[in-house]
Amino acid sequence: MSKVDDRAQVILDYLSTHLGQRVTRPQLLAATGLSNSAGTDAAIRRARDMASAQGLHFPPAIRRRGDLMPLYLVTDQAADAILPTRRMHAIANGVRRREEVGLDFMAAHADQLDDTARGQLEMLAQARTARAAVQVLEDMAMTRLAATVNGQPAA
Repeated sequence: MSKVDDRAQVILDYLSTHLGQRVTRPQLLAATGLSNSAGTDAAIRRARDMASAQGLHFPPAIRRRGDLMPLYLVTDQAADAILPTRRMHAIANGVRRREEVGLDFMAAHADQLDDTARGQLEMLAQARTARAAVQVLEDMAMTRLAATVNGQPAA
């Protein structure tokens, strides 16, 4: 086992023992005796994979309303995955928008590209059209899922 794997196991052991409990990074570090370092960051990422292999969920740490710091947790409850999943969905949408700005720039200056590159841009434009339709459905489903889990009627 590597040092990262050893640290990941310590993190996962702690969070699994405190299943469903949210802890801040300082609390996690104090409880596990680990330091705030790039190695610990790598171990946290590795612990996510290890949790998944055990049928658990270890989402990225996020802030909930009113929280001062992001919170870490390992859970076996589907409802605990809603907020982190919605946050990742929003981040992915933002990254996708930045990607589209680059594609729009290339399309606007397509005369500078060879025929093969222009053909690839056209294929990407068609894929973007299809992805936009899927995105509308994903956004609607994500919103409805969150509302339902939070006890609100799905609009």
